[in-house]
Amino acid sequence: MLLTVNFILVLCIAGFTATLGRRKAVRLVGGDVKQLRSLPGHYGWYGAAWALIPALLVMALWAGFAGVVLDNVMLAEIAAQNPGFSEQARLYALVDLQHYLYGGGFGGDADGVYRGYLDQYALMARVGNWVTFFVSVTLSLLGGYWGVHAAQPAFRARDRLERLIKAFMIICSTAAVLVTVGIILSLVFETIRFFALVPVTEFFIWTGMEPANCSSR
Repeated sequence: MLLTVNFILVLCIAGFTATLGRRKAVRLVGGDVKQLRSLPGHYGWYGAAWALIPALLVMALWAGFAGVVLDNVMLAEIAAQNPGFSEQARLYALVDLQHYLYGGGFGGDADGVYRGYLDQYALMARVGNWVTFFVSVTLSLLGGYWGVHAAQPAFRARDRLERLIKAFMIICSTAAVLVTVGIILSLVFETIRFFALVPVTEFFIWTGMEPANCSSR
């Protein structure tokens, strides 16, 4: 919900910035747009891009890495408070927390120890969401101010806008490649970790593999 409000607010700031940038450029030449080095709309879009792109990058980073960050923090906290827990036990506790947060309730193996981490996990998620909200809105306001400030008659808004969009597309394409590589590496490392716990021959040959047996091992 907060992410949606954040996105709508950033869009509103970008739209307001576009209007201010366009009007400022036209006002500075007394309405004679032929004196501008770019079309009036380019000045508005340039300001809107500065108000929108940095904020969207921050929101995308948190949306993409929030789960990984929170899971690692909680695994470290569970390990610190329960030094006797095995790696499997810590993962089971984390899965129970995630299952509850997504509305599934606690699993049958969950107890008071697991429940004790629920408020902490939810609090970290809320803090992260609010920090992302304030940072993205602040960047949007600062970017919008910079875009409007740059709206001068001699400013080549179209050329700068094209460069800004090109840089944004490069960042997006690079992120897509890195995400793909990350998924592949995650599958490889998780497979290695799984077969470190379960022998390959047992996984493919053992005929008694079922949840009850696995939980007792």
